[in-house]
Amino acid sequence: MASRSFPSISFQRIMAFVKARPGIVAGGALLAAYFLDPDERSEDDVDELPLPSFHNKLLQNQNRSNRHILPPSNLIHSVTAGCLSAKKSLDTHPTGTEGTLVTNAAHFESLYQLGPKLGTGAFAVVYKCTPKSTSSNVAAVKVFDLSRVPAKKQARIRADIHKEYTILQSLQHDRIVQVYDLFEAPTQNKVYVVMEFCQGGELFERIVAKTTYNEKEARDVIRTLLTALAFCHEDAGVVHRDLKPENLLLESETDDLHIKVADFGAACLITESDCLSHYCGTPSYTAPEILARQKYGPKVDVWSAGIIAYILLGGYPPFADNQDQLRKRHTFYFHSPEWDAVSPEAKDLISRLLHRDPQQRLSAREALAHAWFEKEKEELEDRELPAAKEGIEKFNALRWVGREGGREGGKEGGREGGREGRTMQGPRLQPC
Repeated sequence: MASRSFPSISFQRIMAFVKARPGIVAGGALLAAYFLDPDERSEDDVDELPLPSFHNKLLQNQNRSNRHILPPSNLIHSVTAGCLSAKKSLDTHPTGTEGTLVTNAAHFESLYQLGPKLGTGAFAVVYKCTPKSTSSNVAAVKVFDLSRVPAKKQARIRADIHKEYTILQSLQHDRIVQVYDLFEAPTQNKVYVVMEFCQGGELFERIVAKTTYNEKEARDVIRTLLTALAFCHEDAGVVHRDLKPENLLLESETDDLHIKVADFGAACLITESDCLSHYCGTPSYTAPEILARQKYGPKVDVWSAGIIAYILLGGYPPFADNQDQLRKRHTFYFHSPEWDAVSPEAKDLISRLLHRDPQQRLSAREALAHAWFEKEKEELEDRELPAAKEGIEKFNALRWVGREGGREGGKEGGREGGREGRTMQGPRLQPC
């Protein structure tokens, strides 16, 4: 299936949207990515769109960094009478009960108090919710109204929701957005998914809001991202397949470093060999082997992490995102003056993450052993990155244009890379 572009929407509409919701740009409760995803298109257009991804970009939570996370071996799945019960450690669940997947929406109402609406899409609404057993924890629930989806697509979308829920249940890690419950209401044709509520918003929005920004902060974020990926690949056997900046959320409004990886709507198990040949992801962050329609593995996520690392340190993407450049991706550069302040070790790591040959590319675990992560923090704190911070601010503004227009790609970047006019934003490739 060929990818489709969405209708263009004016920049004036984007700015009106931003000005009406200042909390988004400041990294508040609402995350703009949710509103600008394909899910927001009108009901009349739903049948003409590619199948949507089920993003967790809004899903936010109070700071729970000190809680203990049990490994996946403590997660027990049992199937009885068509009902999957996912039993988790009590200290990972906001209600202090087991995570559930049940066919009775009334059970949701018995456990949670529905709060204010956070956002509305074509057939999903996100609310804040609070467990009735305690008012100290906050979660979010995304309510899918499948009656608003064409009948021929309902089964596929329902299966995708269940698949993402099951994968997230296996990812019990404090750097990954957690899922708590899934409830079905067959008579209403609705599905309720309860997840974490990350109060800090998107990572790049926080960087823009900072007064100063240095290489040590960038390193801390990249280390956390690689740690989450190493867990996904080695412990859980999961490939994310759609890593990008808007999928990196901050746990709290005050902590700049504790990111969580979100949006596993394109994820699949490493054991699903057929799945690891599908053409999917967001083109600007997608590894060359996917674009070449070759078989691939977990290192496609490492490539995406390399793109994110390059932007974090340089302030712009390494490649122009027109279609010709997306497929070639032979060479990138560390331009002056943007990269003058960045350490040689950081540049070396990026070069190894963005190796075109996946056999030569580092794994997430190998990357964590790189010399850059051994450097003294004081040295990296002294490496201020004003050019990167300014570049990320411009990059963020262009991402808004890309989100609202739904474009794949954009105008060509600088002479070798993506320094000029980069949106690095577009719809996913063919649904996975």
